[in-house]
Amino acid sequence: MNCIAKWICVLSPLLAFSASSAQNIVDAPLGTQFNGLVAIAGRQIPLPAGNWVLYGVDNAASGTSSTGRIRLFDAILIQLKDGRLDRWIYFRTNLEASSAGGWQRVREICDRNDIHFSYSDKNFNSRETECWGVNHLVNTLGNNAAKIHKDFFEKSVNLQRPHTSLVSMFYLTLNANFITIYYHTNPEARGFERVPSDWRGNQWHKDAIAGDAERSEFVASVRSEGEALWPLLKRGLRGGLR
Repeated sequence: MNCIAKWICVLSPLLAFSASSAQNIVDAPLGTQFNGLVAIAGRQIPLPAGNWVLYGVDNAASGTSSTGRIRLFDAILIQLKDGRLDRWIYFRTNLEASSAGGWQRVREICDRNDIHFSYSDKNFNSRETECWGVNHLVNTLGNNAAKIHKDFFEKSVNLQRPHTSLVSMFYLTLNANFITIYYHTNPEARGFERVPSDWRGNQWHKDAIAGDAERSEFVASVRSEGEALWPLLKRGLRGGLR
């Protein structure tokens, strides 16, 4: 196997799916297993290899577009390794189309220069936006956390949820539709020690890993997976993963 580092060997069995593996997630009960990709409102979301379990859902969320309130859908899927939380995905997308488009830009993902990697199309077109990046996230709850996140934090304590995760994060809009998605990886499940600190002083901060070959290689593997997911997410937003 051709690997940049051993971590890429760990993360590389990705994106093996077929049309028959597409499952609609909207009405699926918690505990449903998904493999390959999930379908939602005429779109598809690619999943890294393996079985993913639906762990949290909010199909009554709402957001604001230029045409008013729009019904949204939030979900969390998890993947375990030896009974421990290894990976998880959080995404938000619209169930109702916005006829005028005009989705609000997600600056947490777009237009940043303080994370491991950042790409934005820079056209600032709210009807067609393409952003993605690689970051480290400190997994704490904010004061106004949504119920889906509160439930996840409460339940995942027993799954040894990490203090810090590495994440490929994407924000895409296309006319009436959008998706915001975070693919989390648990470095503690890969042998790295727990790092209880804030985001700026974190050992996974881009400035801190500069002299750490092992952490740098792991971040590179997360970015490599993000690069593989990127074109699939764009096709999936168009309903084009066949």
